[in-house]
Order: sequence, then structure tokens, then C-alpha cells
Amino acid sequence: MSTNSAAIKSALLGENVSTAMHKLRKRVLFRLIAKLHMDECFRCGSQIETVEELSIEHKEAWQSAVDPAAVFWDLDNIAFSHLSCNVGAAARWNKYETEEERKTARSLSNARAHRVRSESGKAAEYDNRPDRREKRNAIKRREYAERLGYYARYA
Repeated sequence: MSTNSAAIKSALLGENVSTAMHKLRKRVLFRLIAKLHMDECFRCGSQIETVEELSIEHKEAWQSAVDPAAVFWDLDNIAFSHLSCNVGAAARWNKYETEEERKTARSLSNARAHRVRSESGKAAEYDNRPDRREKRNAIKRREYAERLGYYARYA
């Protein structure tokens, strides 16, 4: 499919053509699941009532399997569930074996961030997350207000 063709299709659909195709496949799947009475949530047992709630999940976590590819593609390992039930049951990767390892990694990360800020004289690029950016902006607004003698408004 040429770029021009995709652009025309996207304009006609009002969204990216790939996104639209994904939504269409999910709607077709949901209709078939409902017709076959397979619309019972694997996790909670209640009916999956809308296509937005539908989630395909693996009964056995494929990431931790001995043969991940085989478990991933095994259709007998596939179930349907509510998206919220599937997300809530997702396997959580425990990156560190002990709390001590986590604390050590955290302190090394903080030290590295401090060193980068100290060497460059400005915040590191990875320190530009929205929550930290908002805090820095609040500090800048406060410092500016102090210079203008308006600190009382921002206290």
C-alpha cells in the first residue's frame, strides 16, 4: 500500500488505517466470541459485555515459561477476559532479589543523576519527566516571584 493510499484511507476513516483495522478485527473477534458463548471472563467468570472490555490473555504466563515462544503461540493457552481483570493479574517482574539490592540500585541511580547535573550544570535529559519538570517550574516561578518581591503570593 503506497503512502498516498494510506493517507487517503486514513482521511476517509478519520484515523490511522492500521488503528482502524485493529479495531475492526477486535470487533469481529468479539462478535464471534459472543455468538459462540465464549464471552465469560477467564479471571472473574462474569460476562464480557463490550468490545472495549475484551482482552486476550495467556492462561500461563509465557514470559516465564521454559519455552516462551511455544507457550505464547499455543492456542490452548489463550483465554478471554475483561481488560481490567487481565491487567490486574499481570505478572509483575521483580527486578531485584532483595530490598537491599533495590536500595543499592536506587542510591547508585540517584548518585549518577546528581553527578550528571553537577557536571553539566543543568538537569539531565532523563530527569525531564513531567512530575519533575513541574516541580522545577514551580521552583523557578517562586524564585522569580522572590526577585520581584511577590513571594507572599506563592507561599
